[in-house]
Amino acid sequence: MNSETRDYEKEFSHKLAVFLLVPLSILLVGLLTTFYVNNTTAYIDGISMEPTLLSEELVLVTRGYDQPARGDIVVIVEQLADGSKQDIVKRIVGLAGDEIEIRQGRAVINGEAERGVYTVYVAEGDIEAPRSRVPDDHVYVLGDNRPVSEDSRIFGPVPLDAVLGQVTWVIQPIDSFRRVD
Repeated sequence: MNSETRDYEKEFSHKLAVFLLVPLSILLVGLLTTFYVNNTTAYIDGISMEPTLLSEELVLVTRGYDQPARGDIVVIVEQLADGSKQDIVKRIVGLAGDEIEIRQGRAVINGEAERGVYTVYVAEGDIEAPRSRVPDDHVYVLGDNRPVSEDSRIFGPVPLDAVLGQVTWVIQPIDSFRRVD
């Protein structure tokens, strides 16, 4: 091979690399930026969402959550008495305007028993809550493990602006990777 051929091949390789690598790099940076702007993570600390979410799992949370629906699992930013903040994970069972009552750990929404394809743990003598209306721009949340969950039965309905986002995936540990519905 002569030097002209080698120079041509080098130049072609360089142009091909620039032609492919620059756009792919820009695309990757754009995707990662979009992903991190639109999503965050939360750590499950405790058993209040068992059996759906287990303690020590890391979940992916979609930010910008503004269309709450019954059954959605959300992360709520709780303001503690000492001024610090804590993320808690709960399931939405009531929306603004709903009449909610809790009987033996089960929600009664607008006079009908809670419906969902999720499993809920309850216990005899579980915390009950009298009928109340969920205010505008609020949601009523409960843990799936009702006997141990501190939720709206204790702290009342949650303002929507305290909802960080919706839990969509379990991402760690890797053997627990799954979509959260």
